[in-house]
Amino acid sequence: MSVAAEAMTAPEPSTPLLDPEEMAVFLGISRSTLDRWSKTPGFPVLRSGRMVRFPWRKVVDFLEQASTEGRQLYSRADRPKGRRK
Repeated sequence: MSVAAEAMTAPEPSTPLLDPEEMAVFLGISRSTLDRWSKTPGFPVLRSGRMVRFPWRKVVDFLEQASTEGRQLYSRADRPKGRRK
């Protein structure tokens, strides 16, 4: 099951914006994976000074769209093994 599909089966958060720890728990990924994904062009993240928040609905929509377009955001555990060319 994809991360977006798992997030859709989770109960909806009570707030539209989640901090990085809450977002990682909501998606079932590590903070380091979330930090790496947030550097992906187009990934919905709000930054104001040192404050970082994620609009969870837009994140789920982004992941669903990336999945339907065939783009893959890997966590370290899911990343293909082998040498890079």
